[in-house]
Amino acid sequence: MDVIRLDKIDLFAYHGVTPQEREAGQHFMLDIELYTDISAAGKSDDLATTLDYSTAYHIIADTFCAEPYHLLERAAWRVLEELFKGLPVDEIGISVRKVAPPIPGFTGGAEIELVRTREEVLGD
Repeated sequence: MDVIRLDKIDLFAYHGVTPQEREAGQHFMLDIELYTDISAAGKSDDLATTLDYSTAYHIIADTFCAEPYHLLERAAWRVLEELFKGLPVDEIGISVRKVAPPIPGFTGGAEIELVRTREEVLGD
């Protein structure tokens, strides 16, 4: 299976468990892997025969920023749902990183990763 990756997508959204996170918002970093057959594009050099990653980016950004969620897991799941609805992909990997979680004394990031097939998400 082939893969198209979109790395380090920097989005500002209002996700978080605390009211302060949902009011002030914060930066999140997303990495996406879209598994699909892109051999036709390799043979033809024609955009119409592959997945247009600018379309993927807009689905990701629009969905992730559309409404606030308490959990990164829910925000990531919603992105999976919309990508599967809008693109011909068999499997998707998504990592969502909270760049600066509000944990006193903690200077790293917090990240979740989901890898799911179309059937697991949409039941197709």
